[in-house]
Amino acid sequence: FIISTKIGRNSPDISKMFNFSYNDIIKSTYESLDRLKLEYIDILFAHDVEFSLDQNVILTETLPALKFLKDHGKTKNIGISGYSLSCLKDIIVKSTIKIDFVITYSRYTIFDDTLKNFLPFFEVSLSIIDQKEQNVVVINGSPTGMGLLTNSGPPCWHPAHRTLKDSCKLVVSEFEKYNLNVSEYAIKHALNNQLIDVVLIGPKNLPELINCCKASNQKLTPQEEQFINKVQNDYLRNLSLQVRSWEGVEVENYRKQLEESNRCNST
Repeated sequence: FIISTKIGRNSPDISKMFNFSYNDIIKSTYESLDRLKLEYIDILFAHDVEFSLDQNVILTETLPALKFLKDHGKTKNIGISGYSLSCLKDIIVKSTIKIDFVITYSRYTIFDDTLKNFLPFFEVSLSIIDQKEQNVVVINGSPTGMGLLTNSGPPCWHPAHRTLKDSCKLVVSEFEKYNLNVSEYAIKHALNNQLIDVVLIGPKNLPELINCCKASNQKLTPQEEQFINKVQNDYLRNLSLQVRSWEGVEVENYRKQLEESNRCNST
């Protein structure tokens, strides 16, 4: 088995939510190791890196801290995670430190397949250090779009555009009409792309876990692929990328809340 953890996102308190500084990354990692009673972590991720107010902090503090931890045997691999694929790519291009893994989520789904445009880069990215090719392992999280492609629907806080939520409801209804499990199809759709190294799923209960295992052990049939294409054409194809994704929405909301919190604290 592989154990990974993430650092950088620390607290629900908006003023303390993110800390990507060198010292805090080191401190958080040792706290995690202590809680987990482990000597090392297999993969250590800097989490939600697009929320950093200054990308330079990621490059000059976060990644050097992860490199220190790797050099001292506290992690075997360095990773970064985030929703914004362009941000992940930009950090990899600029970094002088080898990044082994990336996690992104909801970017290769039935409604948004933006990840496929970035897969060739992650597969063969050039090191800024010596221009040698380096493979970055891609972990594709949440093929159901954080609940959009489930019978129960997304949580109330889901940042997706209202139009996308409504369209996904219609997609789910179309699957239900034929007594098909939309989540199972969504998982198989993600697994069908051989350039994606890992599909990460977070089942909430045993039935969901069983469903995930079932989906992972069955390939997408031509008939199933045809049905997915049909619902995409009927309900999703005409939606713009700005509607099919929510890139920037959460970051903008975070920065507005942080500014408001800072104003309140200064008065």
